[in-house]
Amino acid sequence: MSLMFSKPATRHNYTLKCFPQSDEVQQIDGLRILLDPANRNFTSIDSFGNRTLCGEVEQEHRLFRITVEGQARTGLSAGRSARPEDLGKYRYPSFYTKAGDQIRAFWRSHPVFGMSPREAALYYMRLLYEEMQYTPGSTGVDTKAEEAWAMRRGVCQDYAHILLALLRLEHIPARYVVGMMIGEGASHAWVEVEDGGVWYGVDPTNGREADDQYIYISGGRDAFDCQMNKGMMVGGGQQRQSVSVIVTDAEVQTGA
Repeated sequence: MSLMFSKPATRHNYTLKCFPQSDEVQQIDGLRILLDPANRNFTSIDSFGNRTLCGEVEQEHRLFRITVEGQARTGLSAGRSARPEDLGKYRYPSFYTKAGDQIRAFWRSHPVFGMSPREAALYYMRLLYEEMQYTPGSTGVDTKAEEAWAMRRGVCQDYAHILLALLRLEHIPARYVVGMMIGEGASHAWVEVEDGGVWYGVDPTNGREADDQYIYISGGRDAFDCQMNKGMMVGGGQQRQSVSVIVTDAEVQTGA
């Protein structure tokens, strides 16, 4: 990930969320984090359980680059453990997932009576995959679920926000997830739904469940909680951020 400035920036304080963590579903080995310019920093865990890196670049710079490398073993379990005390914040609408009249009308016309939370998520996922058109550039980082649904267009962030809006109308705990997927050159967003104490991944953009092709980085109520880079600085002028992701599938060899 790179952040470029049109004018020199100093006293650049940042918070990064772009580091996969090991859990029941994935094992991260050999993780390396390279920062340019080098600077003082520390790691912490936010209120959603995401690993964050905070620091400050004091000297003048026009480019801030973060490189993350490592190996991930995925598909170790069907889902992640959900803590009961965390579920309340994922049951109700957030800023980007508040349902308006159009999403509510769609929700009322497609009841999920008798379905488990996971079944409901898969049902809505299939409907969104059929109804929506993946259209880069049709929405922005500030587009809300209702706005994207009105156009029936968007990108992975919009698909995830709309699915969250529908599930939260049912008061089903569901969270926004940022991560990586094999075959994509950028970060990806999908949804995890809680069912029986386990988080299960559902990807409405691709109309499939999240499996061993996915690497989880962070989760939250919506995209705002999972921003990869937040910061403040002196100067800097205009900014341009770019994110490049390379995920390759390596065969695991075992000895006899």
